Amino acid sequence: MFNNYPKYKLGFFFLLVVLFCVVPWQFPQQSAVALIFNITTLVGSVVSGVLLWTLVKNGLLDEDLFFAISYRLLKVIFFFLMTLFLLGKFGDQIYNYIHNHPHYFGSLVGAGLLVVAIVKISNFSFKEIISWNERAANYNKLPSQGYDPVDRTRRTFSPRDRAFLVAHEVGHALLFSALRPLPPKLVVCISKNFKEGKPNGYVSFERNPNFLLDKNYAEWFMLVLLAGFNGEQFRYNNNSLGASDDLYRWGEIADLYCRNVYAPIFYDPQPVTPEQKKNNADFLEQLKARQTKLINEFFELNNELFQALEAQLSEQDEFIATDLESLFQGVRFPPGFPHPEIEFD
Repeated sequence: MFNNYPKYKLGFFFLLVVLFCVVPWQFPQQSAVALIFNITTLVGSVVSGVLLWTLVKNGLLDEDLFFAISYRLLKVIFFFLMTLFLLGKFGDQIYNYIHNHPHYFGSLVGAGLLVVAIVKISNFSFKEIISWNERAANYNKLPSQGYDPVDRTRRTFSPRDRAFLVAHEVGHALLFSALRPLPPKLVVCISKNFKEGKPNGYVSFERNPNFLLDKNYAEWFMLVLLAGFNGEQFRYNNNSLGASDDLYRWGEIADLYCRNVYAPIFYDPQPVTPEQKKNNADFLEQLKARQTKLINEFFELNNELFQALEAQLSEQDEFIATDLESLFQGVRFPPGFPHPEIEFD
């Protein structure tokens, strides 16, 4: 979200602005130069004020807008401060030179060109201000109009939001009952409020200390990645659109798994032809279907525990390993469920 306005650019212009604020300033003595100085100050204040107002009004609703406007604001302030500094430092000398030459009235023309140049160099555009305002104003329009379909100005989750979040994370968490002992640093958490760019819920734990990924662990971890999506489906026969990262990671591990377990007879490790690519895609779909069926069987066997975990997580927002150790005592597993053996440090 922050690719077009990297932090080092913001920091660079911020330091330059601070530098121009602390260096000694001079005010021009010649009246014509002082007039140009004052006009530049006025224009700079208006432009910076418009940007600051836009930042306060719209930037807090959208992280992209916040950084875009902040970057442009610092850039505009820097160029105006630099111009004022140079006018104070060298304006009188330039004026005297112009005054002693035929192009005396060029100073006023120069003032206008100077302001235009500053605005152009700083890439400031009132059209951009209008587009920023339109983007913020249209935040809640329907997707058919090309805008975000949900209200991201709200910062609290609705009861439905929390229900999906809890079911998703409990789905992930319940799969850890297959590990004995549990990872000591296992944490299951749902966020209290919505934060742009931050996870709304997560499960964290120590990664597998073994460098070589084994078949049993890969099978279990693929189930973990699918379990959040399937937890929502199991409880509400519906899905939020928040499992894309899990599904993408599942695809990566599933491809590696099939290359090593089912190649070359059932799965082509380097597909080239359309037939080979389609065969691989079909095989991955079959693998996903088998794993989804296994997860659903597991959830059905532990339906009461699933709902008990939901109620408890919804109330306290977080589980740690010691909370789950006792809750997992009565878990039942369907045939063929993987139980990786891992010794965590």
